[in-house]
Amino acid sequence: MAKYSRPKKEKSSTLLLVVLILLVTLSLSSLTVLVLFRARERNTSDKVNFAVEQKKYFNRKNLDYLKQIQILQQITTGDANSGVEPVKGLLDRKKAEHANKESDKSTGVVTIESFFRWAVADLGTTEKSVLIAESDETTARNNEEHQSKAFLDLSEKLDDQIAIIKGEITKIDDDVEVKIEEFSRKKVEKDEALKTIQQEKEDIEARYEKQERDIKMEIKRLEELIRQNSVRKEPVTGMLEKQGYVMNPSRSAKTAYINLGTEDNLVLGMKFRVFTEVKAGVIKWKGMVEVKKILEQHRSEVSITNQSEAFEPIVDGDLITNPFYGRKDAKIIVLVGRFEEQNFPYFGNYSLEELKRRITGFNVKIADSVTVDTSFIVKGLRREESQTDEQNTEMATLLAIPQLSIKDLLDYLEY
Repeated sequence: MAKYSRPKKEKSSTLLLVVLILLVTLSLSSLTVLVLFRARERNTSDKVNFAVEQKKYFNRKNLDYLKQIQILQQITTGDANSGVEPVKGLLDRKKAEHANKESDKSTGVVTIESFFRWAVADLGTTEKSVLIAESDETTARNNEEHQSKAFLDLSEKLDDQIAIIKGEITKIDDDVEVKIEEFSRKKVEKDEALKTIQQEKEDIEARYEKQERDIKMEIKRLEELIRQNSVRKEPVTGMLEKQGYVMNPSRSAKTAYINLGTEDNLVLGMKFRVFTEVKAGVIKWKGMVEVKKILEQHRSEVSITNQSEAFEPIVDGDLITNPFYGRKDAKIIVLVGRFEEQNFPYFGNYSLEELKRRITGFNVKIADSVTVDTSFIVKGLRREESQTDEQNTEMATLLAIPQLSIKDLLDYLEY
């Protein structure tokens, strides 16, 4: 049985087809490489990823090229097992058949040799591309590290600036809080001051209205007094008040008690004249007592300093009086006339200042002019009166205010 042998023309066509496929594959690979290289214009992170992927791709292509070169070598040198005619013999035969033609341009017989040269050159280019990709990767990584370091430095600076700004904001907040508290405090103080002023204004208005009413009432009262005293122009010279009474007198011990005490505006050393009413409008003087001890609310011990008649001693129930004494309110008096020392032959060497001191010592107020509140006036021994004294005397007469002589008061003032 004869062995089947593939025609030589069919083998040549197959070889050319293989070569064309390889050329197309290499062209596509080159085109792919070109596209990948043009994609390097992306940002740093994309370039790094691209370079890594490109390197992997070129490694794979190198393996493919090596495999294809091995196949071509087998085809060129021939392979007894494959039954393929060696390429060299094929080329020699082709040269003999097409001797009159330009082999490089018309037949493409030398295309495989050119392909080898191109493949080697392309492999070098690929290796250069790989090196460039690795360099780009290194550069990208360096740039990334540089940018990362710059970012960290900038971040630290920003953190420092933010900390400074936060500190300033905190300080401003604290200052604002302090100013708000100070403003609130001043506002409260201002409101309180306004309330106080408003209250004082209302109080002043109320006092003014009351004083106005009181003055009107006082004017009416004075008009009535003037009307009553229009007929009688004589001064009131008498003054007698029943201010208390004597209790448990001891004739031998010359002591007694009175019904005035701590709640009765009593003063130690104050003297009272003792009297009794014989009948209506008729009194009898019995002596003098002086306060020695203030014991209780309405009880004090007194000494009997003077007794008018031995056969009419001071007894329980005898009345006491002192024109300077005010049980509830202090007396108000006005001094009229002159009060030199030589005018008091029975009063000792007291000056006018000493006289005033003794009077005020009994809780008595000395005023300069006569008013409706004046309790009485004290007239000096000498008649050399000033214009003010004349006005005070006339006003006391008009208002029916008692006018007492200093002679009638010395017994209450002496020690």
